Amino acid sequence: IDTTAPVVSITNPASGAVVSLTVAVAASASDDGGVVGVQFRLDGAALGSEDTSEPYTAAWNTRLGTAGPHTIAAVARDIDAAQQVYMRSERHPRTFGR
Repeated sequence: IDTTAPVVSITNPASGAVVSLTVAVAASASDDGGVVGVQFRLDGAALGSEDTSEPYTAAWNTRLGTAGPHTIAAVARDIDAAQQVYMRSERHPRTFGR
């Protein structure tokens, strides 16, 4: 049994970025036994479904949420269900009709 959790980091958007419209959230993940998938989370809620193949991405439509700071997390899972979480805070301005 592999007890080592995968390594994951968010590659887009950049840390502290001010975002608007639809943002491509991306992460890189690796594990000695292979990564099964990456689940993105926005303020603790799932952001789409788990992405099971590289590149690991999800679309964040900022127009569906509130303006202000938000937390994005990437949760990588390996074949033995070991998980690693990487979190980052982002801000986005309020946008209308865009």
